[in-house]
Amino acid sequence: WPYVARLEAAGMQSVIGVQQITRDLGIDSAVPFVGYVFDERWAADNRELLDGFITAITEAKRILRDSDAEWEALRPLMKAPDEATFLALRDGFRAGIPVHWGERERQDAQRLFDILASIGERKLVGDNVRLNEGTFWPGVSY
Repeated sequence: WPYVARLEAAGMQSVIGVQQITRDLGIDSAVPFVGYVFDERWAADNRELLDGFITAITEAKRILRDSDAEWEALRPLMKAPDEATFLALRDGFRAGIPVHWGERERQDAQRLFDILASIGERKLVGDNVRLNEGTFWPGVSY
């Protein structure tokens, strides 16, 4: 998405986005494409830390979704050469913030995996025929 945002700010036009592709494949919800990986044993032993991390990233996304002032603080780190690029990066990030995560999205993630597995077979998903049990940490929803 950052490359698309920079190209759009330079006057290019996007042909199709990933969210549109997934909708065209019959995936109804906005399945997130970014996640976090951690060791399950560590998570079980450090549940309070993990819960704090989940709370912190959820709050950080809320702040970045709602606060233009926070984006101004980030502007120097973004290396946007102009206002159009800065706004495109900000707005592109905001567009990718999931507004809901629950059972429907988990099921759609499995459906998307199934589609990708049928298209790319082992070259794409290896020996997995389904998403691994435990891919999604239990109890996380918003």
